[in-house]
Amino acid sequence: MTEAAKSGVTSYELRKDGRLRVITRSVESGQQVLCWIVRAGRFFYGTNPGSSTISLYTVDGKGRVSIGGKDGVIATAGGDAAAEQVATADPNAGRAPGAGPIDMAAAADGRLLYVQNTLAGTVEGFRVGHDGALTLVSTLREGLPVFSGGAGMEGIIAW
Repeated sequence: MTEAAKSGVTSYELRKDGRLRVITRSVESGQQVLCWIVRAGRFFYGTNPGSSTISLYTVDGKGRVSIGGKDGVIATAGGDAAAEQVATADPNAGRAPGAGPIDMAAAADGRLLYVQNTLAGTVEGFRVGHDGALTLVSTLREGLPVFSGGAGMEGIIAW
């Protein structure tokens, strides 16, 4: 579950009786306004529109959430430790706060992540690396709704 006010993620176990049990309490990224979280392969990415960043999370076999990187921003998990560590990417570096990602969707195979940047009016495609690093492979600008009067594009689907 994401928590916008704290930019945190909490994980739960769904018990057989239907009740929830907290596994990890609010793992905070240090970013602003965590909005959306999506799975791409074995990684989970969260959009932070208030800071124009994307955070990368992992969940271990026991359901524990982790985040890494210097202050939750632009870091890459390295080597064999990648499966238990986290990185963050900032595909919107140099943009004004809030101009960046709001919604995301991953391709079914988890190799590509598509990020919707509402205020910037773009959709960016990223290749997901074996360590969770993101590499920009495309930017779509044409044919998208323009942010105007407090409204813009919302929601994205990938397959």
